[in-house]
Amino acid sequence: MRACALAFILCALTFTAAANATDFAGKYTSARGGYSQEADITAAADGTYKVGVYVGIEGCSGAFEGVGQIEGAKLIAHLNEKDDACRLTMSRTATGIRIDENGCFAWHGPSCSFDGTLRKRK
Repeated sequence: MRACALAFILCALTFTAAANATDFAGKYTSARGGYSQEADITAAADGTYKVGVYVGIEGCSGAFEGVGQIEGAKLIAHLNEKDDACRLTMSRTATGIRIDENGCFAWHGPSCSFDGTLRKRK
């Protein structure tokens, strides 16, 4: 009986850790030297995520508002415009997320980008 209870607890903990590893929902931020980045990620009932990423520094700003879904351990987001090539790939870090952009130059100026490491706000 004890062995069954222990096995159940270990399975539950493993499932919870796996679920949290891909849970990207939350608010994230980074600010260094006048450069600010923010991300607001909300989980939808259908398993997708609503993704908003905003960057800015004097003379440059950008905004990404789209949808994403989990692929492996990453959240891949695209703009709501179907023909746009802009993609953001988000990976979990110990304290938040890492964002890597691809094809998004048109959505921000030359002095900023969506790339960066952001901390989860509490």
